[in-house]
Amino acid sequence: MNNFHIGLPGNLLNALETLFRVDLQIEPGVSRLIPRSVWQGRYRDFINGRSSPNQEHPTPDGEDSISVDDLLEDGPVAVTITDLMGRPDHCFMKARPLPYAGERIRRLTQIFEGHPLTLHLTITSQYDYFREESNRGDWAHLGQRIRSVPSWSELTERIRDAAQGVQVRVWDFEQPRKIALPFVLDMFNVREEESIYRLERSLSRIFPKNAITTNQPSVTELNGDLIESFDEQYARDLLEITSMSSVSLVSPENITQEYFLFD
Repeated sequence: MNNFHIGLPGNLLNALETLFRVDLQIEPGVSRLIPRSVWQGRYRDFINGRSSPNQEHPTPDGEDSISVDDLLEDGPVAVTITDLMGRPDHCFMKARPLPYAGERIRRLTQIFEGHPLTLHLTITSQYDYFREESNRGDWAHLGQRIRSVPSWSELTERIRDAAQGVQVRVWDFEQPRKIALPFVLDMFNVREEESIYRLERSLSRIFPKNAITTNQPSVTELNGDLIESFDEQYARDLLEITSMSSVSLVSPENITQEYFLFD
């Protein structure tokens, strides 16, 4: 199975790419990570609607781009391009969160036509997501300009409808130390005990047990009603995704303790 991590935008991107460059050794059955530069050089223009699917794009070294068939010659692949649907601020500052998501997902699945594919969407509460991404993007001051409380269930529904015949799996990352390892193992089809142990140790560093929060951005510009709306929306989203056809939701409650991260 080929696995594509499509977002949320910015969520887990740097951590995952660093993790798999360092910690995954080549072993039978493990999906290969397609570097971000390779993927974007060949397919970004098409997914963003700036070229046709059969148009060839030169790579940085001047060679013609390769097809997805060539990428899959050596077995299943894993791709993590979490800004494929848009930028993090597009979740809050647009009238409709990530308005281009449906069309871009449709083009993505067209690239993989004829090959098994699972789309992975990692979500967390809207409040936590705003705090995390505003810290990275320096847009915490935009709190008063938020145009909508994003609905991850509505986004998931658009992804599902655009990805006809493709599996969609949503991961509830509100408690990352309970869900991170199963997510990584699923994305890369990791089964060897030694690799699992190595990944567990690395993930424990990425998601420390006692995370320091003093550097978190101030959200004083978010009024109490909006913060409450964020929390209420996430609870609704999880319920709606759970009952959504052709979509699977993986929550910490579904994970046995042996896959939790322990220091």
